[in-house]
Amino acid sequence: MKIYRDPVSIKALAEQMPATDLQHMVQSRLSSLLQRDMDNTALLQAVMVMEENDATADLERAVGFPILRNRWNGLSRDQEHFTPSWDALDEHPDWYELTFILGDEGEGIVVFVPQGLSGPLNDLCRTCALEQRRAQ
Repeated sequence: MKIYRDPVSIKALAEQMPATDLQHMVQSRLSSLLQRDMDNTALLQAVMVMEENDATADLERAVGFPILRNRWNGLSRDQEHFTPSWDALDEHPDWYELTFILGDEGEGIVVFVPQGLSGPLNDLCRTCALEQRRAQ
């Protein structure tokens, strides 16, 4: 997993990568923050990019809370009234983008998960994305 924790490295991620879908998604996220306020990039505490050999446990250690269970009530996806811990899930052609808001000022973490990964996190993202599409 690649983790970018400061505005300079996050901006560098958007600018230095070869032209990929991921680069465009990071640029888009930064642009939306900058449109609101030049200082808003400081609200983005980290961008995390999961890679092929990363497990959900790796991501949970990096963010500091459970991903497959709701971080406030502990419910898992097989329990009634489960909702994921993320505040937003965006589905892109090859990626899922998970946004976690961590504080009252709007500071947060964005996690990019490749759709091709196998495992429970990708299953949860796929299920939730499908539910979102059906609800639209």
